[in-house]
Amino acid sequence: MKTTRPNNIKGCKVDFANNTIIINLKFQKEAKNPGSNEFNLLTDLMAQLPGFTVCPLPGKVITKTRPTKNLTYKHMEKYISTYENADALLAQFKRVKKTSLVLASPYKYVRKWFVAQFPDYNVVQIDNPTAQKAAVAIIEPEDPDNYPHKDNAA
Repeated sequence: MKTTRPNNIKGCKVDFANNTIIINLKFQKEAKNPGSNEFNLLTDLMAQLPGFTVCPLPGKVITKTRPTKNLTYKHMEKYISTYENADALLAQFKRVKKTSLVLASPYKYVRKWFVAQFPDYNVVQIDNPTAQKAAVAIIEPEDPDNYPHKDNAA
């Protein structure tokens, strides 16, 4: 007696070139449950293809988040305001923002200056993230002529 299986089972592929049955993580989890469609399909395949090996694919790869994720002008200003010389730093920040307005990618220019000025901004301080930080030397931004400018001809 042949069992009927739905045709929409996903996560299982037969590789005849390498004699393997490749299954993904979700299929593997479902195939552990006897009586499930995935279990029935896998046992049928293993019975029909005795020399084949089952190769589970690894799960999702966890990647490291970008350190500049969610780094807005507002967050930059908030971070700058925690330094002793916040007034001078904020003035420089405003000059950098104003200079960037003629560039094709203003945020990129400002972010590059910010990361150079504060290389440790993404280090989380568990005790008190808004604690007063020591004064830092102000770094001049790069020459804006090295960046593409907005096209005024459009």
